[in-house]
Amino acid sequence: MKHFPPHFDTSYTAETTTQQALTEFGITQLLSLLKHYRDIDFDASQMHLTDAEVHAIAKLFIQQLIESLNGKLIAGALNTLRHGEEIEEIEPMSEEDQNDQNLYCYPTHSCHRIAPLSVHSPTGRYNPQGRNYPRPITQREQYIIHLYCYCELGMTPKQFYAKWDVTYEQLSHICSRSQGTVQSWFNRGKGYHRPQPVDLRHLAIMDFLLEHFEEIPQSLINLLCSS
Repeated sequence: MKHFPPHFDTSYTAETTTQQALTEFGITQLLSLLKHYRDIDFDASQMHLTDAEVHAIAKLFIQQLIESLNGKLIAGALNTLRHGEEIEEIEPMSEEDQNDQNLYCYPTHSCHRIAPLSVHSPTGRYNPQGRNYPRPITQREQYIIHLYCYCELGMTPKQFYAKWDVTYEQLSHICSRSQGTVQSWFNRGKGYHRPQPVDLRHLAIMDFLLEHFEEIPQSLINLLCSS
């Protein structure tokens, strides 16, 4: 194999590199938004903001974000990022590819493997009389939560529609969406809107039930769908 020496683009200066970094992290957009912001409560054009004031306000907002960070906020952002990536991977696929691939994949989970848990692992121990107290999270519960979060379960509306002879109205009931939203999943151009990850999971679960309903014990169905 022939090795080529690394190529360095000398056209980038320290100033352009700094500007690219600011743009990448959204700082440039934030500064521009603050400088031109206008709504019922604030009009930047009337306040005649200086660049120093804009930078100070942006710094204050960033500091407030840092102080408000917590695990739930970070987990929610990560979940949105991963699901956004996975949907972008799915939708450009051709119809043939969509028919051949019933499950969508999490790109960030491709190398993740979960070791099986012993079937004899007990459930979280708790006092049945003390119902005001939450059940503890043991190794078993941690495993199930982990399994659910990394479960690559999803089916696109086009895949489901191609597999089952359903109407848009039935799809809207399955996903708890309006018929207009369902229609937008099949539109082309500006009228198209991507389904959300929860929609893909709804359709995958429905597909699983349609395929394996008779194999599920009635007692479990009663527990799952009890009023």
